[in-house]
Amino acid sequence: MIGAAGETASGTDLAELRRRTAFEARRELDRRAQLAYPEPWRRFELRELPGSAALELTQGSVTVFPTLARVRGAIEVRFEWSAAEAAQSFAQGAVHLARAMQGAQGRDLAKLVAADVRLLLAASSYFAREDLIELSLQLSCRRAYFADTEPPRTREAFESAVDRGRADAHGMLEQAIAEIGGWLSEARNVRRLLDDPRARGYAEAAEETRAHVAELLRPQRLQALPPDWLRQLPRYLKAEERRWQRIFARGGESPQILAELEAWSSRAAALEGLAAAELRRPPGLEELMLWIEEYRVSLYAQELKTHVPISAVRLAQREAEIRAWFAR
Repeated sequence: MIGAAGETASGTDLAELRRRTAFEARRELDRRAQLAYPEPWRRFELRELPGSAALELTQGSVTVFPTLARVRGAIEVRFEWSAAEAAQSFAQGAVHLARAMQGAQGRDLAKLVAADVRLLLAASSYFAREDLIELSLQLSCRRAYFADTEPPRTREAFESAVDRGRADAHGMLEQAIAEIGGWLSEARNVRRLLDDPRARGYAEAAEETRAHVAELLRPQRLQALPPDWLRQLPRYLKAEERRWQRIFARGGESPQILAELEAWSSRAAALEGLAAAELRRPPGLEELMLWIEEYRVSLYAQELKTHVPISAVRLAQREAEIRAWFAR
């Protein structure tokens, strides 16, 4: 494997070699981006941010994909290895840039969230105060400036979107706060069931539910979810409530259900581990995680219906595709 200074590692297992050199490759990619775009962005600094770029190496040319990302509080251009990874990063980075262009309005919006004592108290079991503020602003500004669609990559269109969205920012923040409050209300319903003395007889299932709800409400995950899938979150929480209502009504849960849930949680964690080792996100990984949520609904809350057709076979097929990507 070749880096900026020559050979950094060698071996016969290409997948293992990639994992061993992932950090060095990422550092070199960031160095190249810093050379190409040395200044942080305070506005949309280019007439157009290109969708791809060619890096010239001694071994030949490699295509990379520019995006925006917040790094240590500043908005910077970074390179990603694939268009899909760049699009996911740009969706959040563009919102961070738009917020930076808000000036005083952004600070006012943050103060509104910080002053909502009821929301802060309701969220305290799941979100730190700063995480709650960040989530509220990211969701509301994404809607106000970009209408939950892909942000533009030209200065003219980007600045026009921000100018138009200023008038909607407060209204979108109110909507985001109400939406987050709804999620927390659903989570509170699940927690009440888990606090029921009857739940003590199903300790393993209760622990699985607690971990699942905490993952559903993880702020970084919520920020990254595509809008269409974010709208499914109340249904996922409602499904957990229905699960426990059935457990109490029936005096238990099929062992097969818990086994299925734990198996797919383990398989998902293994794939996340591979992605972390390569410092890359394979195509379809986020979608698989969401399909697993739909599969859960199909197992214990069928009446809520699924957002997409789902089955264990379909999950296994997607898992195999992702593992093949890692082994490429």
